[in-house]
Amino acid sequence: MCICTSAGLSAQSNDVPIDSSLVQFSGLVLDGTGEQLTPIPYAVVVVKSDQRGTYANLEGFFSIVARKGDTIAFSALGYEDAEYIIP
Repeated sequence: MCICTSAGLSAQSNDVPIDSSLVQFSGLVLDGTGEQLTPIPYAVVVVKSDQRGTYANLEGFFSIVARKGDTIAFSALGYEDAEYIIP
């Protein structure tokens, strides 16, 4: 299982206090075992510290709010589980 990710933080107004440890974590869950990267549809994406999660869509895309240092677990039927720690 190959995981391509990006993370960012944005705010709409300076009046709202910002928790700088929060990130919008998103990316693609991909199968990199063949000659070509292919999406893994409906892979499960879970923030391990609080057992919140989401699913990747048909194209393997996911997005979830997490904290810096959180461990994100990825799983899908027929694939070995993977984890990623948000820097």
